[in-house]
Amino acid sequence: MRLDLLVTSEDGLRRSAVELKYLTRLWAGGYAGERFELKHQGAQDVRAHDVVQDIVRVEKFLAAMPGSNGAMVGVGIDPSYWNAPTHGRPTDADAFRLHEVVVLHGTRAWGSLTGAGTSRGREEPLALVGRTGWRGRAARRCLARAGCSGRSSSRSPEAELRYACRLRAAGVAAWI
Repeated sequence: MRLDLLVTSEDGLRRSAVELKYLTRLWAGGYAGERFELKHQGAQDVRAHDVVQDIVRVEKFLAAMPGSNGAMVGVGIDPSYWNAPTHGRPTDADAFRLHEVVVLHGTRAWGSLTGAGTSRGREEPLALVGRTGWRGRAARRCLARAGCSGRSSSRSPEAELRYACRLRAAGVAAWI
């Protein structure tokens, strides 16, 4: 099984699986004298699918490795992930919405009108074992105290960094 990060205790009996996603949009800024330029990823439907896929991967790891724990950590500055759409109409990516009201559970699949380019390599439905919400926490104040500043675009002068980490161990889920 491929994981972004696997941490094993010295005795090899305890393992922690971590999946990471960084969900970006166009942003340039600096921190501690170092300059950063983030690309606009777009394709939020595909990236949200990949987040759900990572949650499934951690759940499979936990099922195969009793006594282990795991987390899916997402960090992002694109509010389209944590804000619910305002248009009010269903889309073919609704199963992968991550905004804060959604609770992911059961089988998640693309809608019937999803284009081949969108679902390429992601055709198989994703079966979640548990119930998982996505609760982002604003990290903006933390960034300001650390001296991080920047601009994302002419439409929004500052980027708001949010993070969400879902930790699971032996059937217990918690936000950190």
